Amino acid sequence: MQNLLRRGGTYYARLFIPADRWADVGKAMDARAGVKRELVRTLQTGDIGEARRRLRTALSAMQAEVDAKLIAARKRPLTDWSASWVERAVALRDALKTASDEPVYGTWTERSEGPFFLADESERDLLLDSIGKETEQLAKVQGDAVAIAFRKAVTTEKITLREAADAWLPEVERSRRRKTAEGHRRVLGLLEEFLRERHGLLSLASTTFDEVTRRIAGEGIVTVTGSGSEIGDGQHWGHETAPRPALPPSLSRR
Repeated sequence: MQNLLRRGGTYYARLFIPADRWADVGKAMDARAGVKRELVRTLQTGDIGEARRRLRTALSAMQAEVDAKLIAARKRPLTDWSASWVERAVALRDALKTASDEPVYGTWTERSEGPFFLADESERDLLLDSIGKETEQLAKVQGDAVAIAFRKAVTTEKITLREAADAWLPEVERSRRRKTAEGHRRVLGLLEEFLRERHGLLSLASTTFDEVTRRIAGEGIVTVTGSGSEIGDGQHWGHETAPRPALPPSLSRR
């Protein structure tokens, strides 16, 4: 694994910089040689399994660090995920769920006086720091409203509509026809558009259940289906009769 490096008895994360950006990154990060070909951060472990588990979090933090430095230097970031910020938020949220709180994560950073070691930082600490930097980047590109939604999608302790849908749809696919699940996905896409345009809720990934009142749910159903939607017992959902969203079984058992 090229991004995983072993020196002595300790494993390190290695982030490679594209050759055409060596000079930009070197200048942005005040590299003494004027160029920066890679970043290396200790994973503070000699266990290969633990190193692999920590690697993704470390690389995400390192990527965010480089991009933040480039933007501060008025240069193009290595990656521009701002147009697809929802998927980026979902990925970071997944990483944050598994990040350790144990203060066993050290990092080497470049300073004018030489490498500087920061001790007693956990995976979660570093990931939250990188999320903050990415939020600042997104605000500059997409505006404060999107940046706020992005951070909420990543860090909220409540279950989001996207999270519930991602857990529920596979259950639908296993128990019913695939076309049924595809239909549900189309409806969820229309619901997301409705919430964004009518209520300023930018994404299902940043919208929690307590934000969708009974009235909003009813309006959404009427808008998406064109009329009250019939459910199993013949009852129709409307503005006043729509139930509050329910969690899928896999999430309600948490």
